[in-house]
Amino acid sequence: MSDATPSQASDGSLWAFAVGLYAAPGVADACLGLQDRFGCDVNLLLFAAWMAAVGKHTLTSKEMNEAALDVQDWRTEIVRPLRGVRRRLKSDPPLGPDAASEALRAGIKAIEMEAERLQLARLERLAAKWHAGPARQSGGDASANLKTALRVFVDDQPPPEALELIRAIDTALAHMTSLASP
Repeated sequence: MSDATPSQASDGSLWAFAVGLYAAPGVADACLGLQDRFGCDVNLLLFAAWMAAVGKHTLTSKEMNEAALDVQDWRTEIVRPLRGVRRRLKSDPPLGPDAASEALRAGIKAIEMEAERLQLARLERLAAKWHAGPARQSGGDASANLKTALRVFVDDQPPPEALELIRAIDTALAHMTSLASP
């Protein structure tokens, strides 16, 4: 997410929303904390927030599980391995850090970002399918959606630290929403 620019966040797409929210103060740290400590998929967290803020829909556990299953193979087979290689090149590449390994790392990071954009596009298509069905709720609850997403990766009673990280994302989203309101 870090290579995308916040100016892309104005078109209403999931990618644009995700870029804007991820760039908000504290969100990247909270998302990465949830990813690294609790195995959460950052894209599913951003999707959950988008469904509330833009889609005006509070996700059910069934819907969130469907979304997670829909992108599970992509996340496991494509995004995670790319992230692993990129992180390995950052910490201590086998040939030693130098300009060439940093250039390789930057290229892998760009590919990883594209893989994440494709995952978000898949989730956006899934959301469109849901909206094509019966009438949806008139509003969405971002906090509830984020907790529903968290429960895909942790037990029914998430640890307090995970809930605190979710609150950081929810707070940033509320702040963004209040700035966007006339």
